[in-house]
Amino acid sequence: MRVTVRLASGSARRWHVDLLRRIEARFGYVPAVQFVAGEGRDRAAEARLSLEARLFGVRRSLSLAVDDESLAAVAGPPQETDIVLNLAPPEARSVGWRLAFGRDGRDFETGEAALLHLLRCRLAPVAAVMAGSRILAIGRLGADQPGFTGAFEDALARLGTLIEAALGEAGCRDLVSLSDEDAPDRELGRLGAARAVARAAAERVYRMFFRSPHWRVGWRQLSGGGSLIERINETGVWHVLEDDGDHFYADPFPIQTRAGLFLFVEDYPHAEGRAVISALQMGPDGPLGRPQPVLTKPWHLSYPFVFSQGGSLWMVPESSGAGTIDLYRANDFPANWVRVATLVEGVEASDATLLHDGGRWWMFATVRDGGGSWSDTLHLWQAPDFTGPWTPHAANPVLIDAGSARPAGRIVREGGVLWRPVQDCRFGYGRALGIARIDRLDETGFSQSIHAILRTGPAWPGRRLHTWNEAGGFAFIDGSALTPRFHWRSRPEEPRHSVFPAPLIHEPNITRSE
Repeated sequence: MRVTVRLASGSARRWHVDLLRRIEARFGYVPAVQFVAGEGRDRAAEARLSLEARLFGVRRSLSLAVDDESLAAVAGPPQETDIVLNLAPPEARSVGWRLAFGRDGRDFETGEAALLHLLRCRLAPVAAVMAGSRILAIGRLGADQPGFTGAFEDALARLGTLIEAALGEAGCRDLVSLSDEDAPDRELGRLGAARAVARAAAERVYRMFFRSPHWRVGWRQLSGGGSLIERINETGVWHVLEDDGDHFYADPFPIQTRAGLFLFVEDYPHAEGRAVISALQMGPDGPLGRPQPVLTKPWHLSYPFVFSQGGSLWMVPESSGAGTIDLYRANDFPANWVRVATLVEGVEASDATLLHDGGRWWMFATVRDGGGSWSDTLHLWQAPDFTGPWTPHAANPVLIDAGSARPAGRIVREGGVLWRPVQDCRFGYGRALGIARIDRLDETGFSQSIHAILRTGPAWPGRRLHTWNEAGGFAFIDGSALTPRFHWRSRPEEPRHSVFPAPLIHEPNITRSE
C-alpha cells in the first residue's frame, strides 16, 4: 500500500523523518509528503519543551523542528496513493487515516495538541490510528525519560511503532490490555515555566540527599495452597533483604535445587552505576547470609531468569546494554556461569521471560523500538527448544501498553490457565504490579486480560513494586524506598566474594542437538 503523509506547513518534526525511513525499511518505498496550510508548531509548547530539556537534561531528538524543505528532501516523489496518513490541522482531516489520543480508549481527539495536553496532565496517553470512526491500531504509550520533554520524546518514538503496526495489518490491532478506569485524577492544568523550574529544583535536591532509585527485595513464607491470586493476597509479614545502603537488590528470582532454595537478584552498586547478578541461599527461616556476586559483565545485568531443564541449571539475564538476549549454563552452581548461546541479537530487550507451552518454547520481552520507553512494547519469539533457534512472532509487537507489556516474573500455570505477572508503568516505571491471564498464545496471535493490580501500602511501603516470584514455600517481591545517600554503618561490611553456606552443586551439562 502506497502512503502519502499530509502535514501542516511548518509543523514537521524529526519523528516525521524517522517515520518515512521506518516505512521505507519495512515496505520498500519512501512515502510522499503533502503540505497544507496550518498554524505550524505551538509556540508555547515549543518553549516548554526547550526549557524542560535543559532543566532535566533530556536530549531532544524526535521532537526537534524540521523545516518543510528538509522533510521534502527525504520524502518520495508524488505518487498514486492508497492511504493518506493525515496529520494536518483539524479542518483538513476530512480524508485518510489520522492519529488520535485519549485517556482510556475513548473521547479521542486528533492532533499533536491532544497528545501534548495528556502529557501535561502526566497521563499515559492511549494513541490510535483511525480511519473515520474505525480504529486500525491502538496502544498505550509509555514514558521513561523525565519531564514533559522526555515524555514527548518517548511518545513520538512509539507512534512510529503504532503506525507501522497499522500499515502491516488489514484488521484492527488492539494492542492494549489494561483499562484506566481505576486511575486517579491526575489533571494538573497548565504547568508554566515557574512550576517546571520548581519541579526540576526539587528533583535535584532529592537526588542530592537520597539514592534514586533504591530498590529492595521483600520475602515472606507462604501459608500453602490456594490460587496465585489468593497467595498474592495473603496477609503475611514481608521481610526486607538487608543491604548496606551503597547498593540495592532488585528482580528476585528463586530456584529450588537439590542443595536447597537459592535466590538470585540484580545487585546494583550506586558508585559503579552498573549491576551484576548475585545470589544467596535461603534457609527454612529466611536468608543465609548476604547475596554474593555470581555473574559480572562489562554491561549492566538484571532480571536473572533462572530455570532448570535437561538436568542443568540455566539463566537468561537481561543484557540490553549488549544488544542481545543471552543464555548461560551453570558449571558450578550457583557461582560459575558460562554463556553458551545468544538467543536473539540486535535488540534492546528487557526482562526476557521463557515459557514452555503447547510443545514449544515462548519468550516474552519488551523491546525498545527506535527509542522511546523500555516498558511499553511487548515482543514474542518461539522456538522448538529453549536453546533456539528463536523466531519472531508474526504479530510483533503483540502489545503496546505501558500498563501491561513488560514482564514482572515467571509465568505461573494453574489448572490449565497461564498467569503472567506484568509491570504497570502507566504512572512511572514500576509503579505497580499486575497479574494478567493469558487468553491466547499461538503462532498468529496473543491476548491477555488483567485480573489483579498490586500497589504499595502498609504491608509493603514505598513508591514502587514491580516483580513477583515464588519457590520453595516463599514469595518474593521488590520495590523502591527512600534511602539517604549519607548514613552511618551499624556494623562492618561483610566480604563481597562468592562464599555460600552450602556446598556448590555440579550438575550434568547438556548441549543443543542439531
